[in-house]
Amino acid sequence: MFQKHLIDTSLLFYAEFIADLSKNLATDFVDRMPMYIATCVAYFKSAWPVIKGNAAMFAGYLLASFPVELHSTVTNQSVFGALTLLLKDPSPEVRIKAAEAISSLHSY
Repeated sequence: MFQKHLIDTSLLFYAEFIADLSKNLATDFVDRMPMYIATCVAYFKSAWPVIKGNAAMFAGYLLASFPVELHSTVTNQSVFGALTLLLKDPSPEVRIKAAEAISSLHSY
């Protein structure tokens, strides 16, 4: 996966990279997923818009990759509420990434 996305001579497409990384984490580290998601939500309060936006995308893709049988182990209502609040953020970059994160949760 890293050889596919992290090539020295090309650009990193962050959304594709995060989507693939989330799938790998959901497969290999299922027991750590709630902690990863909670950590992302903590970064929603960052003063830096790029950190907030990237945390929103990562949380969305992690939740989307989370196995269905384990959905009850994550307090998804607080995550959904926090993502919804990011839609009202002053930064357009944060709002766009929060919307993208929410759109990845169509199967939740």
